[in-house]
Amino acid sequence: MGCAVGIFLSWVALQIISGVGGEGMNYSLRLGVVWISIVFSMGIGIIFGIYPANKAAKKQPIEALRYVG
Repeated sequence: MGCAVGIFLSWVALQIISGVGGEGMNYSLRLGVVWISIVFSMGIGIIFGIYPANKAAKKQPIEALRYVG
């Protein structure tokens, strides 16, 4: 969801900048950049989702639920 919101907000910002810039300035969101942001977002989500889950799976259930802060 965060990636979709980021892409949408980027598109909105580009539309605003293009509108304010006048006739000679026209910005657009390239598909390659969108794909890079999607892949990057998925990578971060997978890495920071699997690591804690893997760490908790190796513990006893009560230890995994205990908050050490």
